Amino acid sequence: MRKDFVKKLILYISLSLLCFSIGIGLFLVRRNWMLIYWVPTYARSDDISGILNKKIALKKNINLFFYKDNSLKKEETSFVWLSSKAEILKLIIGNWLTLVYEERILEKRIRVESVALSSSEQEAYISFDQSLFLQEWPIHKKAQVLDGLCKTVDEAGLNIQNIMFLVDHEPLEDDHLDFSQPFSCNKKMFV
Repeated sequence: MRKDFVKKLILYISLSLLCFSIGIGLFLVRRNWMLIYWVPTYARSDDISGILNKKIALKKNINLFFYKDNSLKKEETSFVWLSSKAEILKLIIGNWLTLVYEERILEKRIRVESVALSSSEQEAYISFDQSLFLQEWPIHKKAQVLDGLCKTVDEAGLNIQNIMFLVDHEPLEDDHLDFSQPFSCNKKMFV
């Protein structure tokens, strides 16, 4: 009787430790503190290095810039740096839009529909689902929003020189600013 009790106790403790270890592992993967990349056992070592070079994603810290109370603020966040420059840019701008919405600079949620790059990858075409700002905003507030976005893109180190702002894949329309031409990311606007 006592022997059965000890065996069951050992079994329950072993199962508890196994479940705890699996839970910790899943938590670390979910938080992106541990990355798991499965390499098939039949792959040769030179094939493995080629696969890893294509698939490696780096974690990089990026500063997101925005104007609040007429002063430039920044918030550092980390991104998984992928191999596609357009996907990285879409991710950065999407996170920037979320930040400025949460800071109550933008009054509505805006989503990036698509990002395309020119053949030289120095000009970006960014299409939003709606306008970045309200028509009744003063030009200074509009310029602050655009300057924060351009500074964020410039500081990310993607070598984007110009950005063409689009809404539903058409040039953004505004009474104060002309969006028929791309905006330069390397100069300060009116701010």
